[in-house]
Amino acid sequence: MKNIYLSLFLFCLTTNLNAQWTKIHESEQGNLGAIHAISEQEVWVANVWQNNLAKIENSNIQTNNFTPFGFLSDIEFLNQQIGYVSGGCYFVFEECPSTTLYKTSDGGENWENVFSNFFSIGVVKGISLPSENDIFAFADYDGLIHSPDAGETWETISLPQEYMPNTYIDAQFLTPELGYFAFINGYDVIPEGYAWESVVLLTEDGGDTWQQVFSTQLPNNQLTAIHFTTPEIGYLVAQDNQIYKTENGGQSWETLAIGSDQERVLSFALVNPNVAYLSTSSGEEFKSRIYKTENGGQSWMVDASFDSTFVEQLHFIDEENGFAGIGNELYQRMGTTNTTELVRLDFKIFPNPSSDLITVQFEDVSSLPVSIIVRNQLGQAVMEKQILDSNTSISIRHFPSSVYYLEIKDADGSPLGTQKLIKK
Repeated sequence: MKNIYLSLFLFCLTTNLNAQWTKIHESEQGNLGAIHAISEQEVWVANVWQNNLAKIENSNIQTNNFTPFGFLSDIEFLNQQIGYVSGGCYFVFEECPSTTLYKTSDGGENWENVFSNFFSIGVVKGISLPSENDIFAFADYDGLIHSPDAGETWETISLPQEYMPNTYIDAQFLTPELGYFAFINGYDVIPEGYAWESVVLLTEDGGDTWQQVFSTQLPNNQLTAIHFTTPEIGYLVAQDNQIYKTENGGQSWETLAIGSDQERVLSFALVNPNVAYLSTSSGEEFKSRIYKTENGGQSWMVDASFDSTFVEQLHFIDEENGFAGIGNELYQRMGTTNTTELVRLDFKIFPNPSSDLITVQFEDVSSLPVSIIVRNQLGQAVMEKQILDSNTSISIRHFPSSVYYLEIKDADGSPLGTQKLIKK
C-alpha cells in the first residue's frame, strides 16, 4: 500500500537535490498521492482529494477523473495494459455511495468498476496483485477481501477470532497462497498517551489459516506498511524513525533506526533484499529527506533533501531509477551505479499475458548474446537461457499461472533490464 501523508503547508519552497533528481511534473489539482511507475518513461500518479488520475508518458499527460471517488488511495499495474486504482468515500452520499475499485485492461483508456457486485462502505486502502487473476485488497470496514477471477467475484477473508482489528494497515501477497496482513488490534492507555498493538499475520493457504509473526505495542505510534521481497526477508515500517527487518520469515526482528529522533518515516520503497529507499519528515526543521540503503538496511545515506515540503510517496523501478511525490510535484531519479553509466537494453515481450509461447524481441542486436533469467514472485529463478537472436520464442506452458520477472544480463552478468511477465 502507498501510505498518504498530506503537506498542510507548502510555502517558501526550496529544494536541496542530488543531481540525479529532476522535477518532471507539477499538478494543478493538488497534492499527489499514490504513484506507480511502469517504466522510466511511463508513470501513473493520483491526486489525493481531487479524484484525478494522470498517466505521464514521455512528457505527455493523460488525465482520468473518477467522479464516484472521494479519495484515491492506491494504484497497482501488472503490465502496461492491466491496472487497478482504489479509493472510496469516508462520508457516503449520493454521488459516492460505496467503496469502489476500478480496473483497466487497455492501458488506462477505459476503466470498469469491479466492485459492482460487492457492496462496501469506506475506502479500499491497498491492493496486492500476486497473479493476473488474484486480487487482494483491504478496506476500512470489510478488512481483507479477495477475488480469484480478476474481479468477477469477491469474498471476505476471516481472521482468527482472538483478533479484533480496529484499523487495517497493509496487506501483501507474494503468491495467491502466501501473504501478510497488518492491523491495529486495540490499544492501552499509558501515561504518555496510547500504546497501539500492531500485529502482522502470515498465511500460506490463501487466508484459510493464519499465524502471528509480529506483535508489539508502540506508544503513540503504529505500523504503516509491509514490504517483503521473499518469504524470509521483509520490512515493517512504523511512523517514527524506526523500521523492523526479518531475515527468517518473522521468527525474529531487528530494529533499524533511520536519521534522527525528530524524523518520521513517510514512505518506503523496497527494490530488492539489499536496496531500499525511504523518505522522512522532520517537524522541527520542516525538512524532508530521501535515504538509500545498499546493504539491507544496516546503513543509510541521504540521497536527497527538500526544504519546506514533504516527500510523501516513493516508487522505484530498479536500484537507481524511481519517482517521488513531493507536494503537488513529481520528481524523477535517473541514477547510475558505482559512477558507471547504467547500460539498458530495449526489448519487448509479446504476447503478454500469455499461456503458451512468448517472443522476446531486441532492438539492438549488437548487444547479443545475452542471458535471460525468469524469476517467480519469490525471487527464485525458474528458467535461465542464453539468447543469440533478435527474436527468440520461449515456452512458458509449464509455468503455473502467476506474475514473473524476466531479467536480461550481458555476458559479464551485468543487468540490462527487467520486465514483468504474466502467465495466464
